[in-house]
Amino acid sequence: MEQFVDQVIKILFPALCNQIVEDTDKLRINLEHLGTELQYILSCLEHELHTSCRIQSIVDSFYQELPKLEHAMNEDAQFILNGDPAAKSLNEVVLCYPGFYAIGVYRIAHFFQMMNIPLFPRILTEYAHNETGIDIHPGAKIDYPFFIDHGTGVVIGETCEIGKRVKIYQGL
Repeated sequence: MEQFVDQVIKILFPALCNQIVEDTDKLRINLEHLGTELQYILSCLEHELHTSCRIQSIVDSFYQELPKLEHAMNEDAQFILNGDPAAKSLNEVVLCYPGFYAIGVYRIAHFFQMMNIPLFPRILTEYAHNETGIDIHPGAKIDYPFFIDHGTGVVIGETCEIGKRVKIYQGL
C-alpha cells in the first residue's frame, strides 16, 4: 500500500516530491507506474471483483478521478496551513502532517469505496490508521476542506458525514 499511496502523492504534489512539474514525460511515466501498481493490487483481489475485465475500467476511472483528488487535497492542505499557526509551509503540511496524510488516503480509499471495490478501500485506510493513529472508514462522507490536528485516536466511522470547513482536534 505504501508504494501505491506514495505514487499518488508524487503525482498530485510533484513539486513537493522533487519532481519537475513541466516534465510531461516524467508525469506520463509516473502515471504508467501508478496504473501498473493499481492493476497489480486489483488483480490480487480479482476473486473479490468477480471479473478481471473490470480492472482496466477501474484504473481508467481512477485516472479520471485524479484531478478531483488533487483539488480536494490541495484545499485540505491550504485549510490546514491557514488554520494551524504552527504550520510554516504547504510543503510541511503535505510532507509532515499525519492528519493531512490520513485525509488524503481516505479520499483515495473513498473513491474505490464508491466504485464498490471490495477490501481495497479498507486496506488503504487501515494502512493510514497504522501510520498515523487516525482511523477513517472509507465509507464516511467527508467534504473539503477538512483538517485533523494531531489526530492520534481520532475515529471517523462509516456513517459519519462531515461538511465543509470542519476542523477536528485531538481528544474531541
